[in-house]
Amino acid sequence: MKLVLCSVLLLSVLPYSQALDCYICTGSSAGDSCGDLYVPDASTLTTCDTSGDTCSKYKTSAGVVTRACSSVAENALLEVAESLENLFGGGASADECNADMCNSAPVLQMTSVFVVPILAFIYMLF
Repeated sequence: MKLVLCSVLLLSVLPYSQALDCYICTGSSAGDSCGDLYVPDASTLTTCDTSGDTCSKYKTSAGVVTRACSSVAENALLEVAESLENLFGGGASADECNADMCNSAPVLQMTSVFVVPILAFIYMLF
Protein backbone atom coordinates (compact mmCIF):
# COMPACT_ATOMS: atom_id res chain seq x y z
CA MET A 1 0.00 0.00 0.00
CA LYS A 2 2.87 2.37 0.80
CA LEU A 3 4.39 1.68 -2.61
CA VAL A 4 1.14 2.55 -4.39
CA LEU A 5 0.74 5.76 -2.36
CA CYS A 6 4.33 6.82 -3.05
CA SER A 7 3.93 6.05 -6.75
CA VAL A 8 0.76 8.12 -7.01
CA LEU A 9 2.42 11.01 -5.17
CA LEU A 10 5.47 10.86 -7.43
CA LEU A 11 3.36 10.74 -10.60
CA SER A 12 1.27 13.69 -9.47
CA VAL A 13 4.38 15.85 -9.05
CA LEU A 14 6.13 14.64 -12.21
CA PRO A 15 4.39 16.94 -14.74
CA TYR A 16 5.35 19.99 -12.71
CA SER A 17 8.98 19.01 -12.46
CA GLN A 18 9.29 18.46 -16.21
CA ALA A 19 8.45 22.01 -17.33
CA LEU A 20 11.09 23.18 -19.77
CA ASP A 21 12.67 26.60 -19.96
CA CYS A 22 12.91 27.63 -23.62
CA TYR A 23 13.79 30.78 -25.50
CA ILE A 24 10.86 32.34 -27.37
CA CYS A 25 11.56 34.89 -30.10
CA THR A 26 11.39 35.51 -33.84
CA GLY A 27 13.92 37.33 -35.99
CA SER A 28 16.07 37.17 -39.10
CA SER A 29 19.37 35.38 -39.40
CA ALA A 30 21.03 38.59 -40.65
CA GLY A 31 22.22 39.91 -37.29
CA ASP A 32 18.82 40.18 -35.61
CA SER A 33 18.68 39.55 -31.87
CA CYS A 34 16.94 36.20 -32.47
CA GLY A 35 18.89 35.14 -35.53
CA ASP A 36 21.22 32.18 -36.04
CA LEU A 37 24.03 33.80 -34.05
CA TYR A 38 21.73 34.14 -31.05
CA VAL A 39 23.08 35.48 -27.78
CA PRO A 40 20.83 34.03 -25.05
CA ASP A 41 18.76 36.75 -23.43
CA ALA A 42 16.92 36.29 -20.12
CA SER A 43 14.04 38.44 -21.38
CA THR A 44 13.17 35.80 -24.01
CA LEU A 45 13.43 32.84 -21.62
CA THR A 46 10.11 31.36 -20.54
CA THR A 47 8.86 28.28 -18.73
CA CYS A 48 6.75 26.19 -21.09
CA ASP A 49 3.29 25.06 -20.08
CA THR A 50 2.42 21.37 -19.96
CA SER A 51 1.64 21.23 -23.69
CA GLY A 52 5.17 22.36 -24.56
CA ASP A 53 7.26 19.25 -24.07
CA THR A 54 10.16 20.35 -26.28
CA CYS A 55 12.02 23.51 -27.24
CA SER A 56 12.22 24.18 -30.96
CA LYS A 57 14.05 26.30 -33.48
CA TYR A 58 12.72 26.72 -37.02
CA LYS A 59 14.56 28.60 -39.76
CA THR A 60 12.92 29.33 -43.10
CA SER A 61 14.80 29.59 -46.39
CA ALA A 62 14.20 33.36 -46.17
CA GLY A 63 16.29 33.40 -42.98
CA VAL A 64 13.50 33.95 -40.45
CA VAL A 65 14.32 32.17 -37.19
CA THR A 66 11.65 31.23 -34.63
CA ARG A 67 12.47 29.78 -31.22
CA ALA A 68 9.57 28.47 -29.10
CA CYS A 69 8.08 25.89 -26.78
CA SER A 70 6.40 23.20 -28.84
CA SER A 71 4.64 19.88 -28.64
CA VAL A 72 5.47 16.67 -30.44
CA ALA A 73 2.59 17.32 -32.88
CA GLU A 74 3.85 20.83 -33.65
CA ASN A 75 7.36 19.46 -34.21
CA ALA A 76 5.98 16.91 -36.68
CA LEU A 77 4.31 19.74 -38.62
CA LEU A 78 7.54 21.75 -38.61
CA GLU A 79 9.42 18.73 -39.97
CA VAL A 80 6.86 18.39 -42.79
CA ALA A 81 7.14 22.11 -43.57
CA GLU A 82 10.94 21.80 -43.61
CA SER A 83 10.77 18.85 -46.01
CA LEU A 84 8.34 20.60 -48.36
CA GLU A 85 10.35 23.80 -48.38
CA ASN A 86 13.60 21.92 -49.05
CA LEU A 87 11.90 19.88 -51.79
CA PHE A 88 11.44 23.12 -53.73
CA GLY A 89 15.02 24.30 -53.22
CA GLY A 90 14.71 26.08 -49.89
CA GLY A 91 17.15 26.00 -47.01
CA ALA A 92 14.76 25.45 -44.12
CA SER A 93 15.63 23.65 -40.91
CA ALA A 94 13.46 22.44 -38.04
CA ASP A 95 15.13 21.29 -34.85
CA GLU A 96 13.81 20.30 -31.46
CA CYS A 97 15.35 19.37 -28.14
CA ASN A 98 14.15 18.56 -24.65
CA ALA A 99 16.53 20.16 -22.18
CA ASP A 100 16.33 23.54 -20.50
CA MET A 101 17.48 26.44 -22.72
CA CYS A 102 18.57 24.04 -25.47
CA ASN A 103 17.12 26.08 -28.36
CA SER A 104 19.76 28.80 -28.11
CA ALA A 105 22.28 26.99 -30.31
CA PRO A 106 22.80 27.90 -33.99
CA VAL A 107 22.29 24.23 -35.00
CA LEU A 108 20.52 21.94 -32.54
CA GLN A 109 21.02 18.69 -34.42
CA MET A 110 24.84 18.70 -34.29
CA THR A 111 24.78 16.41 -31.26
CA SER A 112 23.33 13.62 -33.41
CA VAL A 113 26.49 13.75 -35.53
CA PHE A 114 28.40 12.60 -32.47
CA VAL A 115 25.77 10.31 -30.95
CA VAL A 116 25.30 8.01 -33.96
CA PRO A 117 28.97 6.95 -34.24
CA ILE A 118 29.17 6.41 -30.48
CA LEU A 119 26.04 4.24 -30.50
CA ALA A 120 27.39 2.28 -33.48
CA PHE A 121 30.66 1.70 -31.62
CA ILE A 122 28.84 0.51 -28.48
CA TYR A 123 26.65 -1.78 -30.61
CA MET A 124 29.74 -3.33 -32.20
CA LEU A 125 31.27 -4.01 -28.76
CA PHE A 126 28.31 -6.10 -27.66
